[in-house]
Amino acid sequence: FGMSTTALVTDVISFDLYWDKDKNGIVNAGDKKLKSIPYTTGPLTFDSLKFKFLDTARNLLLVARTTALASGSKTVNLGLTDTNQVTAYYTTTAMPTNFPLGTVTGIGNNNINPISYVLSQNYPNPFNPSTIIAYQVAKNSFVTIKIFDMLGKEVTTLVNGLKTAGNYQVEFDTRDNNVASGIYYYKMEVKDQNFTDIKKMILIK
Repeated sequence: FGMSTTALVTDVISFDLYWDKDKNGIVNAGDKKLKSIPYTTGPLTFDSLKFKFLDTARNLLLVARTTALASGSKTVNLGLTDTNQVTAYYTTTAMPTNFPLGTVTGIGNNNINPISYVLSQNYPNPFNPSTIIAYQVAKNSFVTIKIFDMLGKEVTTLVNGLKTAGNYQVEFDTRDNNVASGIYYYKMEVKDQNFTDIKKMILIK
């Protein structure tokens, strides 16, 4: 998709592409997330997607997953280019459940229930002195997010408690921990759901 937007990284966590399996125009538990792209102001490239050729249409939803800070009036402009291999027939419809920017004044995604656990790449990265880590909780769960250095030594714990379903952000401020420049890892763990994810970030002072 060609894309331009007035939304900021404080408004949108990611742009997610779903297969609208039940064709109801909104994201729910029956739909399948195909790919997620962290916040960007440029084109959205969803590659390596495979579909069987059928006589029936496949409905896709492009969703802006908003943050708790999303507010005000923002725009997202999209354009789609057909491939040379097949002819694509498509329509685009702006829906408040897909792009709630402009009406959200409280918690983002107030019309979409998260259906999976997600740990997003921190932003900015590299960073100095602080960075934001966004994450998604599918249902009430005990969540931990910890920071480790390259040797596996724990630096600090950012999240350690029960979280309800929703989207969250947490700040890692190196001024609170007196850490040196280098590569660090952050790990999200939801033990009762057998979910673990680890991502790398770089601190440059």
